[in-house]
Amino acid sequence: MGHDRSEIDLRQRIINAARQSFAARGFSETSVRQVAAAAKTTKPMIYYYFGSKAGLYQALIDEASGKVQRSVDSLIGSGDPPCQRLLELTRGHQSLRKNEPDAVLILAVAARSPLSITVRDEPQEPPLADSYRDLLLAILTAGKDNGSFRPVRDDLVTRLFTSAMDLFDVEPPPTAEEVLDLLLNGISTRMKVDETPVDH
Repeated sequence: MGHDRSEIDLRQRIINAARQSFAARGFSETSVRQVAAAAKTTKPMIYYYFGSKAGLYQALIDEASGKVQRSVDSLIGSGDPPCQRLLELTRGHQSLRKNEPDAVLILAVAARSPLSITVRDEPQEPPLADSYRDLLLAILTAGKDNGSFRPVRDDLVTRLFTSAMDLFDVEPPPTAEEVLDLLLNGISTRMKVDETPVDH
């Protein structure tokens, strides 16, 4: 039993060291030797548990994805109004960025460059792409159906919402309510884009 416990501890130590290294240096600039030294273990032990450097990185992505997925799952099937569900999704992202900044950074890098963390031969979909996008689309559809949201392009809104989460990196950090208010209401009190005067 003690042996099992020590194996679990070593595996987690490797994960913790790798998370910090990959978040600080990125995938290509992090070596297995560096991770082994930080985890106070050897390269063969990392290969024993994870198979390769890519396998180790994939384990980090799976760990981070699981944390985000739990937040997503809690909102699937929620009967709350669309705006409230968007607020809860924003709060969940804010909490994750505050409490798990390395995990968020790793997911962001993986989403931008999925080929760099491919474990198998074929390209992989960026982590959480399907479930996160599906949840956001479901909220947008519900909002359009009940008149809360205008009928704008879903692909633009999902990209805008995802990009807006970077606002939590601003100092001092905004509240989730401030970010969502900016997303939903913009900065104009009444003017539409097609009403903007054109200079001749």
